Amino acid sequence: ARVWAGAAAIEVPLTPWILIDTFFLALYLASMKRRHEFLQNLGSARKSLKSYSLGLINTIVAIAAFGFVLGILVSHGEVGGHGPLYHFLRDFLGGIAFGFVMAQVALFVLPRLGDSDAAIASVTVSLAYVSYVIGDHYLGVSGVVSVVMAALAVAANGPTKLHPRQWSGLVRLWHQLEFWSNSLIFILASMAAARVLPHCRR
Repeated sequence: ARVWAGAAAIEVPLTPWILIDTFFLALYLASMKRRHEFLQNLGSARKSLKSYSLGLINTIVAIAAFGFVLGILVSHGEVGGHGPLYHFLRDFLGGIAFGFVMAQVALFVLPRLGDSDAAIASVTVSLAYVSYVIGDHYLGVSGVVSVVMAALAVAANGPTKLHPRQWSGLVRLWHQLEFWSNSLIFILASMAAARVLPHCRR
């Protein structure tokens, strides 16, 4: 529903490869989150994780990463020659590199903001927008991958850069933003469906 709503909002054709790549990317992010919980000795804290093992999660991570990369390569196969490899290196690896650089800039700035929770929150929110806009519109790399990489890097190094109270507040803020964004996505999806569904009648 999110992919469909996003494609309808920006008027981009919803191809099967967009759905496939989104599925594998979502699977990769979800499995990496589970893996992080196991490494932090949180696997026994949730009943839903007791049926998992670290080996199973590593396998899912590998399959998801392979499927995502393969989807990108195949979706650009119509270019011919070295097109698929070039597009993969530019979009995916370029997005990873740019997102990592943006995260390092944010991690350099965050500890120097003192006790201002508002400033810390503003920097992290700006990090997501700036990473996407510059990466996607100016550098020609994947803005989505840039944002994901920046978020992963900040999540991995943020607890050691910020005071525990500030980090806990930042996590709560992003959980709230996640709830609001999910609600907004479903509202937009319902509005788009109301316009599209009447045209689907025979």
